[in-house]
Amino acid sequence: MSTAKKLDVINEVAQIVTAQAGIQLGEKQRFMVEARLKKRMAKLGHQTDFEYLDYLRANLVTETQALISLLTTHHTYFFREFAHFEYISKSALPALIESARKRGDKKIKVWSAAASRGQEAYSLAMFLHYHLSAMAPDVTFEILGTDVDSESIEIARNGVYTQAEVKEIPLNYLGTHLARGTGEIADFVKIKKTLKEKCHFEVANLLNLDKKNPRYSNADIIFCRNVFIYFYPEQIKSITQSLLSFLQPQGFLFIGISESLHGLGLPVGNIGPSIYSHSASAAVQKANVARNLVSLPTGSTKAPAATQPIPAATQTRAESSAPKLIRVLCVDDSPTVLTLLKQILKPEFGFEIVGTAKNGLEAEAWYKSNQADIMTLDIHMPEKNGIEYLRSNARKPNHPPVVMISSVAREDAALAAEALKLGATDYVEKPVLAQLSERSDEIRIKLKCAIEAKNSKTLGATSNSVIQMKPQTISNLDQKLRVMICSLSSLELARSLMKEMTGSQPPTLLFIEGSSGVLPGLAKDGWKLIPDNSDQLEKGTLYLGDFKAHFSKSKTKFTSRTTSILILDQVSAKMAKEIETWSNAQIILNEKCMRDWTISPQVEIMPITSFSYLSCRYLGEAK
Repeated sequence: MSTAKKLDVINEVAQIVTAQAGIQLGEKQRFMVEARLKKRMAKLGHQTDFEYLDYLRANLVTETQALISLLTTHHTYFFREFAHFEYISKSALPALIESARKRGDKKIKVWSAAASRGQEAYSLAMFLHYHLSAMAPDVTFEILGTDVDSESIEIARNGVYTQAEVKEIPLNYLGTHLARGTGEIADFVKIKKTLKEKCHFEVANLLNLDKKNPRYSNADIIFCRNVFIYFYPEQIKSITQSLLSFLQPQGFLFIGISESLHGLGLPVGNIGPSIYSHSASAAVQKANVARNLVSLPTGSTKAPAATQPIPAATQTRAESSAPKLIRVLCVDDSPTVLTLLKQILKPEFGFEIVGTAKNGLEAEAWYKSNQADIMTLDIHMPEKNGIEYLRSNARKPNHPPVVMISSVAREDAALAAEALKLGATDYVEKPVLAQLSERSDEIRIKLKCAIEAKNSKTLGATSNSVIQMKPQTISNLDQKLRVMICSLSSLELARSLMKEMTGSQPPTLLFIEGSSGVLPGLAKDGWKLIPDNSDQLEKGTLYLGDFKAHFSKSKTKFTSRTTSILILDQVSAKMAKEIETWSNAQIILNEKCMRDWTISPQVEIMPITSFSYLSCRYLGEAK
């Protein structure tokens, strides 16, 4: 089919979606539309664009809804853009509590107007449950979630998410709100009824909201975030005017951090980062913010009156006082991880790293003459590891809260559960370059929440049904393989790493560069050599081979196996290129040996102390 005809099909699809949902699909989105349309055609069994167009025109209503689901962006996650949640707890919530009490309904109404698959609405529900329980037990809440995509709304109503999605939720907000699946659905969790009954979801088009729908009216908070980027300015103005008509006079409108209502001539006042209120009440809202930030103590159950004038002296202090930086001690034996943390925890994000330590002993020595507001702690470290440090120190009076930042995943290891039981507040997997942006937000959010929850009596009420307490097991050993690359001087290190890997293990091939002359002697000392003419390897057995003589052959012979490759020592650039071509493989690189390597999602840079766990987890998760 010619390019012109193909463009006609894409244009028609884009026009239909724009007409129904208002979403702008222009030249920048053309590649995305074409790629997703191909998948849709393949699913329906259509060979040509004309076949699909005939189908679309014959099933316009149902297929248009499918296209809206296909072409709308569903990228979201729990507690996204956490600055807005902070604003609510520290600034908006006291006034909203007072308003709810004065109205007599004692209920805060929240509307997630671009709810996608429900993560935002359920985040708000967990958040409000936590803070209202402490600040105003007599005040409740209800949340409405709407989205133009009916498929997303069904997912939100169902309230089932993967373990990977919920692991970013801070544990103090997670509480006991999720139930873990068992058996074949053990990797999924479900929002419990106690939280779901606070949330209602329905399909709605922001360009054509039902003015008579009682669920929209009198909202105290409206979240309409990261959706205006898909609309023209005239549409944004129209949508905002409609939302404002449903917002309480003292209510709050939140849009995406990268979005703005500036220059649209709307009757709104900007009172925070992408936070707006009716222009008539914006000045009062700013006064409330200043008062709450200065005079409302942590854990206070009394909110100041929403309309009380703010004293001039208090106003001056609020305007002139800079936010206090959160002081952090980072404990990790990895220079790479410490460097990444220095990028994540900068003053511009509200943090200051006041000290570092390579292990638990150094951390103990540091605390004898220094102070911090919070501590990040690794598990696998020499001399005194994270578990040993927690056992000795976490329960001491005045010890700051501890957030584990480790290669051990929170949800699938007994060590993680042990750390939390010993007093750690939360858990984050170590940041790596390939996931730095995603992990950075999670780390900053959890550090802030750990400080917030330091004195909370509900801190330990985390859900054991979500944190899995079982060791990683590796199945299908005949389809798995571990490879180690080291020097002769590291043979004992390789053997000690193997001893750390308990339970059933796949065979391991250990390659040494330029070792062919010494291999016969090592074989006499009890080491097994890689068999030349056989692909039969015994599980749990370590085999030796010369890199030049055996690596390429083994790569060809065992390419179908899921393989974990551990690089213990520095290798040449030629060897690095050879290793990187092993398909279907994880590569864990000693951070001291980064030269000549291409950093990619395939390559993880970690200290030796993390090698055993990461390798077992990778092979255990593979089918």
